[in-house]
Amino acid sequence: MIALWMAHCTVLAALLALAAWAAEGALRLHRLPGRWVWGGAIALSLLLPLLLWLLPARAAAPPSALAEVQVWLGPLSVAALPDAAVTSGRLPPAPEWLDGLLLALWLGASLLLAARLVSSLLTLHRARQQWEPALVDGVQVHLTPEQGPAVVGLIRGAIVLPRQVLQWEAARRRLILAHEQEHLRAGDPLLLLGGALALLLMPWNLALWWQTRRLRLATEVDCDARVLRRHPDARGYGTLLLEVGRLRSTTHLATAFSEPRSSLERRIRIMTRHRPRRYRLQAAGLAAAAVLLLALACQLDRPVGPQPDPTPAAVVPADPPLPPSDPTQDLSQAPTFTPYEQAPEILDRAELVRSMRSAFPPALRDAGIGGTARVWVFIDEDGVVQNTRLVESAGRSELDEAAEAVLRQVRFKPAINRGQAVPVWVQMPVTFQVPSGPDPAPPAEQPSSAAGPPARSTLAPDTLLLRTALERYYPSLLQAGPGQHRVVWFLTSSNGEVLQTGTEPVPASGNSSSSSIFSILRGKFPQIRTESMLMMLLGPQEKRTGTAVWIRLSPDSPIP
Repeated sequence: MIALWMAHCTVLAALLALAAWAAEGALRLHRLPGRWVWGGAIALSLLLPLLLWLLPARAAAPPSALAEVQVWLGPLSVAALPDAAVTSGRLPPAPEWLDGLLLALWLGASLLLAARLVSSLLTLHRARQQWEPALVDGVQVHLTPEQGPAVVGLIRGAIVLPRQVLQWEAARRRLILAHEQEHLRAGDPLLLLGGALALLLMPWNLALWWQTRRLRLATEVDCDARVLRRHPDARGYGTLLLEVGRLRSTTHLATAFSEPRSSLERRIRIMTRHRPRRYRLQAAGLAAAAVLLLALACQLDRPVGPQPDPTPAAVVPADPPLPPSDPTQDLSQAPTFTPYEQAPEILDRAELVRSMRSAFPPALRDAGIGGTARVWVFIDEDGVVQNTRLVESAGRSELDEAAEAVLRQVRFKPAINRGQAVPVWVQMPVTFQVPSGPDPAPPAEQPSSAAGPPARSTLAPDTLLLRTALERYYPSLLQAGPGQHRVVWFLTSSNGEVLQTGTEPVPASGNSSSSSIFSILRGKFPQIRTESMLMMLLGPQEKRTGTAVWIRLSPDSPIP
């Protein structure tokens, strides 16, 4: 968890550093100071992780209401787990010793930096006892053998100059003194101290190190701009910067006139470059980028470590909610979960099969067009269907209306909970399949149970087997979305075992009717009869993803 949090802080600081870089660029184009941008980025790099840690983590989006109330009626459908029940991929837990090691390294690095800071303070204190106070060109300074030019001290800062500066001409001394005085007026030593303390807190944050380096450069660039406003001689000032570049301060607390050669070159380029013609447009673009990066940094969620999977023993079932005083008044309006111990059962399955045959629209049946509609059914405590709600279309409005009409006529044995009949919503698939040969005899009535095997549907076993095969071989086709319409076929044995499978393109004319699709498959399997095929349309009509066809061989048919 410590490693994850450290990585989060580094990414956050990197985004803030990029935002500060863009914001400073916009400010420089308008001749405005940019050091406070870097000071703000350093402060946010410390405060935002703390705020995210203190604030509660964002709750994950709850699963949809439909996923919570999917109650399936026994063997008439295949029960599918909701999306929220699928275990998502998680990061493997880090070794327990890793957090301890990282904390030890963190503490060690902070102590080293603190020791360096204390050593610098002690060195300054001892050296200051030997410095000689002097008045140079009307400014109170401290003369040293080699150290400086620099500003030392936090509350009452002092200007430190090397003795050799006294031998320079007055104009050059005035520029040096003006530079150091500007540092004191602007409070730059305190700002740089804040950057040093930030590194003490997060010494492992590489982005924070870069921010403090840019902060030091920004303070010098701002100071140069203020000096040049008082003494507008960029050429002479730049020459002076290069000349004193070899004079280094012995402490990191000091705000020095001298800088590393790379920083001096960058400062000279900044003070001598001309502003572009369309600088306002460039500044607006940089400012917009800074705002976007800052917003992205603020949107980072608190890091959450790997969580252990809950064990069955840790799941305590809650007491089911008490039914309302009038159950049908509230429950019948929309699919709602109602606990039950015994699922509702169809009283007369033979009558249901006869109703489905008579409800099959003749025009669609003669054209060989079928499909499966999934319907929510509300069954009251007397076993009477009081309401229906279409969940998944069969691809034709006539089939959808027929499916709801059939289910409204079905009588059920009501669901039982704690010994009493209760109203429930259940979901049922109704499949209209083109019959093969003469009408078969009505199936024998079988008890229905929510725990029954899902692959044994009295209404449409081939439909359920087809959906199971699609989930195994072509799961992407079960999700609606744009794309080229494909025909997926399954050649199966007489007992429903998949022997071969493949895909066929839709004709160039784009005709994807059932007769066209059956013609394609008859051309591929001439010995197969159309009556042995079951077609299922995949996806809603406006976003069709494909057509699946189930081809069942008879026991005496040879395998192609």
